[in-house]
Amino acid sequence: MITAPCSNYGAFIKEGRINKGWTEEQFAERLMTTRSYIGKIERGEVHPSETLILRISKELNISHQELQLAIWCDPPHSVCS
Repeated sequence: MITAPCSNYGAFIKEGRINKGWTEEQFAERLMTTRSYIGKIERGEVHPSETLILRISKELNISHQELQLAIWCDPPHSVCS
């Protein structure tokens, strides 16, 4: 059972975006959302929906499972900090 979001998931997503060379605005356009919402995700203020997690994983070329593990901690088996 998922118990809590990881504390560093926003930095993980931001790093992926930066590695692609995209601004928040460009990333938002690719994900069909707003720059403001991307900023909130990257700051850990909101948690993306399952639909958005799928889109993020596709855009960043990472597996859906890897991204879910970066966002949602499930102690004691979590790789999150």
